[in-house]
Amino acid sequence: MTDRPDISILIVGFNSKRYLEALIASISPAAPHTPHEVLFVNNGCDGSERIVEELDPSIHILPSKGNVGFAAANNYLAGSARGQWLVLVNPDTELERGALDALMQSARSISSNTILGGVAVDANGEALRQAQIRFPSLATVAAGAFGWSPPALDLQQQAAIQVDAVSGGFLMIAREAWDRLGGMDASFFLYAEELDLCWRHRAAGGRVELVPASRFRHDVGSGDPHSPQRTLYSLRGIAHFYRKHHSVPYAWGLIALHWLSCATRLLAGGVASALGWKRHRLLRAFWRPALCPWLWMSGYSPKSAKAVI
Repeated sequence: MTDRPDISILIVGFNSKRYLEALIASISPAAPHTPHEVLFVNNGCDGSERIVEELDPSIHILPSKGNVGFAAANNYLAGSARGQWLVLVNPDTELERGALDALMQSARSISSNTILGGVAVDANGEALRQAQIRFPSLATVAAGAFGWSPPALDLQQQAAIQVDAVSGGFLMIAREAWDRLGGMDASFFLYAEELDLCWRHRAAGGRVELVPASRFRHDVGSGDPHSPQRTLYSLRGIAHFYRKHHSVPYAWGLIALHWLSCATRLLAGGVASALGWKRHRLLRAFWRPALCPWLWMSGYSPKSAKAVI
């Protein structure tokens, strides 16, 4: 850690100590030419602070404020950060060699009014679908309810690609832009907070770009992409986003389409379970979103943010 780092890396943990060794070990090789500092806060209660201190005593560990949510915790870390650029990094990620240098190189060549993101890849180096994030519309959500996915981006090119949004699992933003936006909206407890950040940034005249040369491995959902809890939080976050940024009819149209998507997946899981004589993962993930939609359709409120589970 230098006296005046170029970037401040913000890590919000939540009972994620089993991932921290791999992430922390990957940071220095990801930024061999970029002065940086690392800040950490634990939203959980698994003693991750001790693990982080043992792995790298130079990491600035902030006292936990409890499970305040991803957005609020990043705002908390940003308040103590000293870098000109902030980099949000999920604890269940592992940065590839040079990933932070690649982001910084792009940042130096463009306007500081740009949010930058890396490409999420699997263990084989193949880009995940989450590498490209588009702002949802009635057409795309309706198509997605029946299994359609947008065409994949060309990630073989070297130049940065302008996109709607990038993953909050690995996102770089200039401190000036972060302060101008007021950081993340803490009313988002979990999921869609980066979508909201990018939406507000673009509405203020900023750009969002994906840097193909910057890559990271991400254990989506911390090990279980079909976790029932993750599914509910994800739906509640996107419903909160719709209700914040769209008119009431349009927002509820989008929310209804997401419910239809949940119902079709529940049906598919039920058929698969009947044919295989065991409970299919889709059945486990979507029975509550489909049959108890009131758990997520209204989005978040300060008093109910943690009431999903």
